[in-house]
Amino acid sequence: MNKLTIWLVAGVWLFYFAFTSGVVYEATKSNVMDRLVVPFNLALSGERTGFVGIYTDDDIRCAEWLAANRDRSIPIIGDYNVSHLMRSFVSDANEMVPSIIDKPDYRQCYIIVRAWNFQHQEYIFSLRAMSGRGEGLRVGIPLSSIDMTSWCEIFRSGDSVVYLRR
Repeated sequence: MNKLTIWLVAGVWLFYFAFTSGVVYEATKSNVMDRLVVPFNLALSGERTGFVGIYTDDDIRCAEWLAANRDRSIPIIGDYNVSHLMRSFVSDANEMVPSIIDKPDYRQCYIIVRAWNFQHQEYIFSLRAMSGRGEGLRVGIPLSSIDMTSWCEIFRSGDSVVYLRR
């Protein structure tokens, strides 16, 4: 093989790995999570995009408090990562409702908004839970677009809050 062929093959592989490893996604600071445009990497972009829950002590205190003090007849709603956090504290998975906040069937419910949601002003939903499509894909909804007027704060730990919607 001549040197040009070796450099060409190495360049193609470098280009390929830059895209498939998530380096390009993170370098461009892309937030597209509802379709696969540029492959992402959970290790590089998970916390920034909300794709992976990295919980603070305040998030965990809210989950523990809610697990110990809730009325079991009232469902718990949270974004994608809150639903995973609560499954560590709630024994019956049926107590967790798919994370669709504005669904009228759940007028009375507990809602956890974790520190990440406030810091990034976004609520992360699974497209599969919302519409039955989009395996593994997520969509962020701005917190400002969610009607929080009927929410009553019942517990706070730092930047994480448990609300009761009546």
